Amino acid sequence: MLFQVPESADAVPQLQARFVRDARRIDRLVEALTAGSEPMPSVGPALVGLDRERERLERDLAAAQARETGEPEERKAAV
Repeated sequence: MLFQVPESADAVPQLQARFVRDARRIDRLVEALTAGSEPMPSVGPALVGLDRERERLERDLAAAQARETGEPEERKAAV
């Protein structure tokens, strides 16, 4: 799942919404794994993929927040 990092002023809310959505999906998959008695081989790879996406979103969100809150010179350097 590749997601373009928006450069606009609404980048932070978009990234936060995406992060929350993926965190909920991860929680549901973990619950399914721990509650189920049947093997679910497709859940493990899906969970790994979502966890990687969550890590990338954390980095993108931190970068977007830095762009929006940094000093003018810092914002130039981020772009």
